[in-house]
Amino acid sequence: MKLRIAALAALMTFVCLFSACGGSGTDPSDVAVAAVQANAAKKSTPSASGATINSTTGTLVDSSGNVWGLKSSANNGLQVTKNGKLAGFTADVALVLYYNGAVYQENTASLWWPWSGSTWTGSGVSDPRTASTGTGTGGTGSGGGNTGAASSGSGGSTGTGSTGTTGSSGSAAPTGVQFYGVNGHYTQGGIYATNITQQVKDMQAMGIKSIRQDCYSTSDTATMASLISSFSPIVIQPMFDVYPSTTDETTAYNQFYTYGQTVAGQLAGKVPVIELMNEPENQYFSNGPSDNGQLVTNWSASNSQWPAFRGAVRGFIAGFRSVDTTKQTLIASPSVGWLHYGLLEGLWNGTAPDGSSGHPTAQWDITNYHWYYDMGDIETAGGVNTLSVLHTAFDEPILLTEVGVQTSVSSTVYDSYVGTALAEFAGAAAKAYDIIGIDWYELYNFDNNGGFYMGLYTSPGVVNAGRATAMTSAITANPNP
Repeated sequence: MKLRIAALAALMTFVCLFSACGGSGTDPSDVAVAAVQANAAKKSTPSASGATINSTTGTLVDSSGNVWGLKSSANNGLQVTKNGKLAGFTADVALVLYYNGAVYQENTASLWWPWSGSTWTGSGVSDPRTASTGTGTGGTGSGGGNTGAASSGSGGSTGTGSTGTTGSSGSAAPTGVQFYGVNGHYTQGGIYATNITQQVKDMQAMGIKSIRQDCYSTSDTATMASLISSFSPIVIQPMFDVYPSTTDETTAYNQFYTYGQTVAGQLAGKVPVIELMNEPENQYFSNGPSDNGQLVTNWSASNSQWPAFRGAVRGFIAGFRSVDTTKQTLIASPSVGWLHYGLLEGLWNGTAPDGSSGHPTAQWDITNYHWYYDMGDIETAGGVNTLSVLHTAFDEPILLTEVGVQTSVSSTVYDSYVGTALAEFAGAAAKAYDIIGIDWYELYNFDNNGGFYMGLYTSPGVVNAGRATAMTSAITANPNP
C-alpha cells in the first residue's frame, strides 16, 4: 500500500477561537450591520418568495419579521445574521434565499442548508428552487439524517442516520461528496503547489470533480480552507494526517479534541467531507498484524499504541462535532487497505488488540478504504469480499480514497486497470455496497516507486501516456451511480 512520507509536526495544544466557531462574540462591524438591518425590519410585509441576497448591503425579511443579512468575517468570509446577530455557524456564504416561507443559505462549495428556527439543519440539501423530492424510504444510521434530498427524485433517505439506508431505488450520496476524485499533495510542495488554474483544467478535462489533499497540521487545514475558491468548481477533500505522540488515551483524546475544534472552525461547511488519518497501519503502528489484519486481535503486537490511537480518533470526532453540530461536513474514518479492516472494527465496536471489549467506541459518517491493482479484486482477494464486510460491519457509505496502480506495470496494464476499476466500483458494487466515491492515486507524477510514477498526468497540462485518455473514457462509460 502506498505510504507517503511527510514530516508530521510536533503535537501542540490549540485553543479554539470560539468567535470563529459560531460563538456569540461580537465585533465593531456588528453595530453597523445591526443598524442597517433594524431599518429593514420596518417593512410591513415579508420578502417575496425567491428573494435572495449575496452581499452585506442587502436584507431579507421572513414571515415573522426577522431580518436576515450577511456580514463579513476575517476568518470565515460572509456569515449569515438574523436580526443583527450571527445565525448559528456559517462560513463562506454565497447566497441567502427566502423561499416558500423558509430561509436557506448556500456556501461557496455549492452546499445548501435550511434554517430550522434555531440552527442550520441536515448535511446539505439541494437548491429548493430546483430540487426534486426523494421517494425512497430509509433506515437508521448513527446521526442526523438526510431527508429525501436525492437529486434523481427517487431513493431519498429518511430516518435518524447521518446518511440513512435508502429504499429500493438505491442510496443517495451525502450532498456535496463527488463520486470521481483524484489525489493531490498541495502541502508537500512541488508540482501540486503551482499552477492551480491548470490543475483544475486537467481534472475537468477528465471529468474529475474533487481533489483529495493531505494535511499534516492545523496550519495545513487552514491553507486548504483558503484555497477552496482557487480550486472551485473542483471540490477539496482534506485529510488530517496527524497521530498521537503519547500512549495515554485521555491525553490523546484531549489533544485531538482541540484539533477537531480548530479544524471544524476552519473547514466545517466549506467542504463536504474530511478524512481522519491515512493508513495508520503504515504510518502509526510499529508492528504489522498477524494473519491479514482482519481481526483487531491480529494487531496484538501493537496493543500498547492502541489506547492513544482510539483516544485520538474519538477526540477529533467529538471536538469537530462540538463546533459542527449539524454535520455540515461529514467525517470519514481512518483509511486502511488490503484486509486491515480489523483496525476499524476495533474502533467501531470498542474492542482492543489484547482481546478486551467494552471500551469507548469511535464511529464515523463514511467508511474510508484504499485498494490497489496489486491487491487483486477487492471482492475476492484473500478469499474475502472486503466491500461486503465493510458494508455489513458499519452500514455507512464507503469512500475509496485511494485506488490506483502502485507497482511498475506496462502502459497497457495501467490503462486497462483504470477501466476495470471504475467499471467495478461505479457499477453493481456501488449500488450493492453504497460506494459514494473513488479517488484515483494520483493526478501528477509525484511519488517515485523505483522509477515508476503513478500520475495520470506527468505534470500540469502534460498527459502521461494514455492514462488521462483512459480515465476520461472510463468516467464517460461509467457515469455517477
